[in-house]
Amino acid sequence: MKKIIMTDLKFLLESKNVEIYICEKSVTLKDVVTERFCSLVLFDKKGKFDHQRLMSFDESALKWCEELFLYYKDRSTQLEKL
Repeated sequence: MKKIIMTDLKFLLESKNVEIYICEKSVTLKDVVTERFCSLVLFDKKGKFDHQRLMSFDESALKWCEELFLYYKDRSTQLEKL
C-alpha cells in the first residue's frame, strides 16, 4: 500500500498545475472552490466526515470559501519533493 501511495503522490507532484500542501493544524472540513461553485463538508461530533455538503454558486460564498482555503494554505507547507 505504501508503494502505491508513494507512486501516486510522486505522479501528482510531477503533474502540471498540481500543488500539494501539508497543514499541521487540525483541519475539520473539506473545502472545494472553483470559478463557479464552492462546497464544504464538515466533520460530525465524532470527528468523521458528515457527507452532507454545503454548496453555493453565489459570488459572496465563493469569495468566503476562497478566503477560507487561503487561510489554511498560508498555514501549510508545500510538498515539493519526496
